[in-house]
Amino acid sequence: MSREKVAAHWGDHAVTDELARVHWMGSPVVRAYLNQRVSGRPDGDWLTWAWHRHVVPRLVRRRRAGLRVLVLGCGEGWLERAIAGRPEIASIDACDVADGAVATAEEAARRAGLADRVRYHVVDLDDEPPPGGPYDLAIAHSVLHHVENLELAFPALARSLVPNGLLLFNEYVGPRRFQFTREQLAAMNHALARLPRRLRLSWMMRDPSRPEGVAFPYKEVPTEAEMLAVDPSEAVRSDELPGFLRAWFEVVEEVDYGGSLLHHLLYDVVQNFDPADLRDARLLGLLCLLEAALLATGELPSDYLVAVAVPRRAERRRAPDDRGAARARPPAARVPPAVPVRRVVEHERGETPPPAPRLRIHSRPDRGLRHGVDLPPLRRHLDRLATGNPDTDWTTWVLAGEAAGPPAGRALVLRAPSAWLEPAVAALPAVPAVDVLVPAFDVRGRLTLALRASGGGAPGPPRLVHELAVERGAYGVIFTQGWLGRAPDRRGLARRLADALEPGGLWVGDEWLGPPDGRTTAATLGYARRIAELLQPPGAPPAGLAERLRARLVDLEHELRRRLGPPAPPLAELLGPELELLVHRPTGGALLQRALATALDPAAGALDAAAGDEPAGSRGREADHAFVDLAAYLEERLTRAGAIDDEYACFVARRRPG
Repeated sequence: MSREKVAAHWGDHAVTDELARVHWMGSPVVRAYLNQRVSGRPDGDWLTWAWHRHVVPRLVRRRRAGLRVLVLGCGEGWLERAIAGRPEIASIDACDVADGAVATAEEAARRAGLADRVRYHVVDLDDEPPPGGPYDLAIAHSVLHHVENLELAFPALARSLVPNGLLLFNEYVGPRRFQFTREQLAAMNHALARLPRRLRLSWMMRDPSRPEGVAFPYKEVPTEAEMLAVDPSEAVRSDELPGFLRAWFEVVEEVDYGGSLLHHLLYDVVQNFDPADLRDARLLGLLCLLEAALLATGELPSDYLVAVAVPRRAERRRAPDDRGAARARPPAARVPPAVPVRRVVEHERGETPPPAPRLRIHSRPDRGLRHGVDLPPLRRHLDRLATGNPDTDWTTWVLAGEAAGPPAGRALVLRAPSAWLEPAVAALPAVPAVDVLVPAFDVRGRLTLALRASGGGAPGPPRLVHELAVERGAYGVIFTQGWLGRAPDRRGLARRLADALEPGGLWVGDEWLGPPDGRTTAATLGYARRIAELLQPPGAPPAGLAERLRARLVDLEHELRRRLGPPAPPLAELLGPELELLVHRPTGGALLQRALATALDPAAGALDAAAGDEPAGSRGREADHAFVDLAAYLEERLTRAGAIDDEYACFVARRRPG
């Protein structure tokens, strides 16, 4: 490694100033997220947390004399200037490989009146031990991942501390040379693709011939040649740092705080997010939540580590462990869940009651409970899950014969409120008649229905009937648009619909089936509350917002259970032996239904622009669409990882012969 090249790179103020502009931690929204992960407070940075949690109890309270402090990789000196005024510090030695940066730091300390308390040294930790000592406290912040000779640096650092001295360690410990995994890159690029173009513009690739700017289409892993050309020391053995740390130090406390998604995703685009703009701040907050979810489910390991450690005694030192093996462990063994998994809502299933002479079905839930489904990005997301094509909805796909051939025979439609389905079914050449079951409500808002066969008829407008008696084999195709999910006796309804189908007839459903057992309800409500918090109106959040949102979500949960009934068994079990499940497409919904229904209060106007209040292409509309699209992607990843359940599904089942 060329010491001169590394020193020139980090000693050039223009370079460090440009890096500060595009650094992924440059946004206050991101810093608040990282602070929360480390200290539990959005306004509590890692150093303040470590100081009050470990330095004061372990060092300050045990001795009256001032502390001798070592700062490794001081750069232009911001860290030591920030702590030099603490009364418990007697002196600070700060070192860096870049003599230009050290000169800048010395001048800044002199202007701040700290020249008598802070001494600077030019030191290459690949070849030299830290200066002076012994020290009571050493601080290594974003420096050791630039060191190649870890076999020298860690023993020298341990020897530079007094017995029971403290090391405060904050480092990138992810893949060396930023060779991110395929899983990381896939998550980054899925998130990047959902951002408006203005937020994907590069500062470092700016081109005078392209005044509109150069936008990242996707992020790539840098080549080794590119890394060596810019900074030969960057992440040279970063993945080995935890092993060397544990070999030479006893870790008192450590916190994995992420960066696996945001680091490379936000590099050179973070400057485009205006923290004063509500919509930009929302998008950054949702990206932070996405990373937290991927860390919590174990889909990504953390790439950044804060640790507090003391030197090991000679007899307790050990060989560095294999960081690579630790990264390859199964996800469940690596990362605990972000939200405790517990049963919040229990439902008694019991035995299936005998079929009643009349069928009782819940009325349709309030429209507010499904708020947001008509937002274009969410509609496209649901269509993609159902059909594989974001531009083709489920029913159009089925009517075109993509699921099991074109529907044929007499049709029964359990009518949706918009009444758009029955004309489309009636237009099919192979459908001679359509019966439409129209809801009739009693005084309690519930619906009592009996199925009765009606006569045949020539193709034409659908015939509206309020009561249909059960006649075995009367229909070639039945469409249910949410009615199965609202039936208290879902098995009973499924049996009666199966009886109403002719052999080979199709049942097409788009249904809420509920979580299988309520196991993930706590996690679902937790993530929904955090999305709802992001969607609150501008201004300082009112006191108790989190508690009020949680209470509102719990109320919504009980309302869903009251109106939609208890969770259903697995779909194949629910359909029974009479029906063969041909197509089953889970479409999620657990998170977004709750988050959007809770946050989209008409008075708040949180996502009005996404519903069409602003012209197409406007800044606000683009940002709102991006937020909904990212939220849908978050739900998809959480569902795929098993952290939350699929509650909606599209399916096609066929009546077995006999």
